[in-house]
Amino acid sequence: MRLLLDGCLPKRLKRAFLGFDISTVPEMGWAGAKAGIEHQQNLSVVPVRIVSSRAISNRLEDTEPLIPKILEVLDSLAFGVHVF
Repeated sequence: MRLLLDGCLPKRLKRAFLGFDISTVPEMGWAGAKAGIEHQQNLSVVPVRIVSSRAISNRLEDTEPLIPKILEVLDSLAFGVHVF
């Protein structure tokens, strides 16, 4: 599965997603692009899953504990958006 890691998250978080083809927003050349994919893309045509989560900060020690839940959601999520 291919994943795109938001640019505000630490690049080192990629290590937590073993077995995934993962890129970061800056690696894709999209740094500085406005957020709001739901307004920029026709999600009924593009097979995409969007998972959004909240952490105390975007530091690795605050975001890494969310990975198990994110992986659980990715396994069960139909195409669309899931926020926790």
